[in-house]
Amino acid sequence: MASAKNQQMKLVGEALNAAIEAIGGEPREGQIQMAEAVANALTDRHHLLVQAGTGTGKSLAYLVPALVHGKKVLVATATLALQRQLVERDLPKIQPALEKVLKRDLTFAVYKGVGNYLCLQKMNGAEQDPDGDMLMEIGALEKDQKRLKAWAKTPGVSGDRDDAPDVDRRVWFANSVSGRECIGKDDCAFGSQCFAVAAKAKAQTADVVVTNHTLLAIEIVDNHAILPERDAVILDEAHEFMDRTTQAVTEELTAARFISLAITQPADASR
Repeated sequence: MASAKNQQMKLVGEALNAAIEAIGGEPREGQIQMAEAVANALTDRHHLLVQAGTGTGKSLAYLVPALVHGKKVLVATATLALQRQLVERDLPKIQPALEKVLKRDLTFAVYKGVGNYLCLQKMNGAEQDPDGDMLMEIGALEKDQKRLKAWAKTPGVSGDRDDAPDVDRRVWFANSVSGRECIGKDDCAFGSQCFAVAAKAKAQTADVVVTNHTLLAIEIVDNHAILPERDAVILDEAHEFMDRTTQAVTEELTAARFISLAITQPADASR
């Protein structure tokens, strides 16, 4: 048992060195200690709380053990900025180096809330939408609407807002829905083409899935699985999790939502 654990720690050390070299960095004592602690927690299946100072290199200190772990690990961040850093910079850089050390393929994916993906049903006017009508009445927004629709038809696009053409935020909101508004794949005419569904399917098979505090909080509060299955969760920027949870369970009634509700739920004249 001890021998196997020593081998695991040795492998984590080799993988960390390879990752550091891949990004052109230098070994740091705090980073090494954190990586070993994370590896122990994943192997022994116990909770771990780490307070890492600026310059520790905490992203690699948990990403490397997560990939060495060999089971599915969910990483939740407080901000989209850190989420993008992990999936667009850190993970792509260290993936090839770690694959050589571990001698196996490694995969990662990002999963965001439904509102971060285009809703094809809404975009194609499958339901009455006051926001969509408004766009057709404003010339500048109509141009953005056409650009977004053309992009959505391009083969291979992700439907992710971060990859989409730069359009007015009102155009994006008129072509997307929140998780609570989404009717689900089985009841949607565009369910088989849904961008959010495709993103979740990709995340289901990835070794490491990067998501955000809000989705994790909603899953916990609603007691309903919306994120991919996983063996462990790493909560980055954990000091912000309570605030994100509060925001996640707070409802906001906007003018557009009120109008939509009035259209779908007409008043009962008999009352």
